[in-house]
Amino acid sequence: MSHFSILRDATRELRAFLYEALTTVADVDFGFADMATDIILSAPDSDVPATARLSVYLYSIEPDSQLRNQRPLPIGTTGLVRAPLALRHQYLITPLQADEEQNHLILGRIMQALHDRPTIETLAGAPLDDSRGGGSRALRLNLQPLRLEDIARVWHAMGSDYRLSVAYEMRTVMIDSALDPVSADRVTESHILVDQGVGP
Repeated sequence: MSHFSILRDATRELRAFLYEALTTVADVDFGFADMATDIILSAPDSDVPATARLSVYLYSIEPDSQLRNQRPLPIGTTGLVRAPLALRHQYLITPLQADEEQNHLILGRIMQALHDRPTIETLAGAPLDDSRGGGSRALRLNLQPLRLEDIARVWHAMGSDYRLSVAYEMRTVMIDSALDPVSADRVTESHILVDQGVGP
């Protein structure tokens, strides 16, 4: 099952992936040494800690319209359970270095890493499940184009001056229903009777 904690766990997994990507390049030192302090999960506003080098900010959660009206899912042969809640996460990834050229390098490496490996298949070392068949066993990250007005709206909402950043969408994040399955008789076998008729 996909617990409601998947919102937190998926963000942590993304942070861990980015930290690994930024600390395993043989010929470049991005200055990352401690994931907890180097990569913050809060907004990249004026109050970020001095030690922060990258912000991975979950700024929007939206329903996945393609999976919004799923029917109840079968459990065994006599049960039905409510379909999971299907969500899309929108992340703003912002390097926080004083050196803008270093920020360019950081974003370049991040986009390269997510282009090469755009899926997350484990959370805290455990494989993702498929929410009783209602979802996928992987979370996919896609680079999102942001229009100028979208960028301005996001940064204005944070009360901060614009910084170079990229947006990624993670889908589909599933949260299973906490309701117990209900009993329901379902058709498990069908028979077709063919009347061959009698000739005249």
